[in-house]
Amino acid sequence: MKPLLPIAMIAACLALNATPGRAADADWKTCENGKDQPARIRTCTGIAEDETATPDGRTRALFNRAEAFIATREADRAIADYSEVIRIDSGHYAATFRRGIAYLNKGDNDHAIADFDQALRIKPDSGEALVNRGSAYKNKSEFDRAIVDFTNAFATDTLNSLGRRFGFFNRGNAFLAKGDRDRAIADFDQAITLDPKFAAAYHVRGKAYQAKGDLDRAIADFDQAVALAPKFADAYFSRGLVYQGISDFDHAISDYDRVITLNPKYTVAYNNRGNAYKSKGDQDHALADYNAAIAVSPQFAVAYYNRGIFYFDKGDYANAIADYNRTIVIAPKFAEAYSNRGNTYAKMADTNHALTDLSEAIALNPNDTGAYKNRADVYTKRGDFDRAIADYDRIIEINPRLMPAYVGRSIAYFKNHKFASGFVSIVQGAMAVQK
Repeated sequence: MKPLLPIAMIAACLALNATPGRAADADWKTCENGKDQPARIRTCTGIAEDETATPDGRTRALFNRAEAFIATREADRAIADYSEVIRIDSGHYAATFRRGIAYLNKGDNDHAIADFDQALRIKPDSGEALVNRGSAYKNKSEFDRAIVDFTNAFATDTLNSLGRRFGFFNRGNAFLAKGDRDRAIADFDQAITLDPKFAAAYHVRGKAYQAKGDLDRAIADFDQAVALAPKFADAYFSRGLVYQGISDFDHAISDYDRVITLNPKYTVAYNNRGNAYKSKGDQDHALADYNAAIAVSPQFAVAYYNRGIFYFDKGDYANAIADYNRTIVIAPKFAEAYSNRGNTYAKMADTNHALTDLSEAIALNPNDTGAYKNRADVYTKRGDFDRAIADYDRIIEINPRLMPAYVGRSIAYFKNHKFASGFVSIVQGAMAVQK
C-alpha cells in the first residue's frame, strides 16, 4: 500500500500541473490577439524559444510575432520571422502571403511577386494573392500583367468586398496609366459603389475625367474627395491644377494654400502657386514661391526654370541665365531650358551662345517650333538668311498654320533681296491659315 501524501503536498502537485496549462492559454491569447504589441512580441518570443515547444507551436508563435512586428512597423523583423516559418513549413500559405505583403509595402516588388507566385502554387484560387501580385506588377509599370491578375482575381469566388474594392481601384489605376480612361473610370465607379466613402477612388476618377477634358466632373470628384478626407493634400493639389488650367487663379491659389498648410514640403505646390501668382501679375508672391520651392527641394529643376522665366520677363538676363544654368546642371536633357537660355543670350546679343543653346534644344526636341523660330531670328540678325529660311521651312513643315513662320521667312527673303519669294511666302501663309 502506497503511503498517503500530506494535504499540502497534494496541493503543490496540483498547482505544478495546473499552472502551466493556464499560463499557456493566457500566453497564447496574448501572442495571438494582444493589443499591446511589445507585450505580444515578448510573449510570442517566450513561446517560440521554449525548448519544449512543438514545431507547430513554434511556427504559430513566430507567425504571430511577425504580425506584431508589422503592427510596430518593423518590416524587416517581420520578414525574418515569416521566413523562419516558411523554412520550417514550406507550404505555409499565410506566412508566404504575408511576407509578400511586407515586401510589397517596402516597395520590393520583385520579392513580393515571388512570394505571391509561391502563395498561388500553394493555393491556386487565392484572389487576394492575385490582387496583390497585380499591385506589384502595377508598381513595376507592367500594366498588362497587372490587369490580367486583377481580372483573374475577380473571377475567383475567394475575394471579399475589401479585396474587390482594392482590385477595382488598382486595375483602374493600371488602365489610367495605359491611357484607357473610360475603362479606368468604370473601375473607379465599381470601387466607389463598393465603398461610397473611398476618397482615393474619387480622386483618381477625377484625374481620369481631367485627362478626358471633362473638367466639371473632375472638380466634382475632387470636391467629394476632400469632403470625405479634409487632409487629402493630393486632392487639393489636383483640383488646384484644374482651376489653374481654366485660369481661375484665385481658386487655384486657395487650393495650393491648403496643400502647403497640410504639407509644408510639397514642392510642386509652391512652384504651381508661384505660376498662378505670376499669371495674376503678383510678381513678389511668385518669386517668393519659386524661392520656397527651391529651398524645400534644391534639386527641383522646374522651379529654377520658372524663376529663370520670371527674371527674363523682368529683363534681368544675368539672373535668368544663372537659373537656366542650374536647371541644365540638374536636368541635362531639359530642352526648354536650353531654348530659353539661348533666347536670353540672343537678347544679350551673344549670338554664338544663343545658336549653341538653340541647336541643342532642337537636338533634344526636333519638333520645338519655338526653338527653330528663335534660331531663325538669330540667323536673320547675323545675315545668314539661307539658314534662317531653312529653319522657317522646318517650322512650317511641323505646323503649316503657324503664320509667324511665314512672316519671318518673308523678312529673311526681303533682307536677302529676294522680294518675289518674300511675297510668295506671305501669300502661302495667308492661304494656309484660311484652310
